[in-house]
Amino acid sequence: MSVNGSAVTITRLADLPLPQREPFELLALQIERLAPDAEHAGFGWAWIEDLELAAPARPSVVLPRALVVALHSADEQIDADDIELELDLGNQIVRAPLSRVLEAKLADLPPADDIVLALCNPGHVAVPRPAGLGGARLYFASGDVTSWLDRDADGDEHIRLSARTWKVAA
Repeated sequence: MSVNGSAVTITRLADLPLPQREPFELLALQIERLAPDAEHAGFGWAWIEDLELAAPARPSVVLPRALVVALHSADEQIDADDIELELDLGNQIVRAPLSRVLEAKLADLPPADDIVLALCNPGHVAVPRPAGLGGARLYFASGDVTSWLDRDADGDEHIRLSARTWKVAA
């Protein structure tokens, strides 16, 4: 991240950029993609219409309009009670617990009925309901999350996020 051509160092989570992005860019979706991009570590948020949350052996949940927050979990998790995030800002890697990032950045997001964390959760950590969420439902996955662009019989496209299970923060 740079301002006027010079690098900016993040010293407070409140200053962490969480940009609005186009859904395809945010989730690394390309037409005719055969497999998820394992190297994609983008982050930010986007509005997604008719988002499908899919899990094996369970019926999918389709959310009419969801605010999707994509974050990247660190490869090595240091706390069994929280998800350690790793966000690459280009000139700096920021590592922080999910709970602290949500606490610092939730107020910056637009109001939504449904918020979905597109975030791998390798330790199957239960995400507690953050303060300031209001009446919104916060969906999170257990295990890896993969994004897919599906086309129905009419040629209409929709986005599907797949995980082992999807839960709502209590």
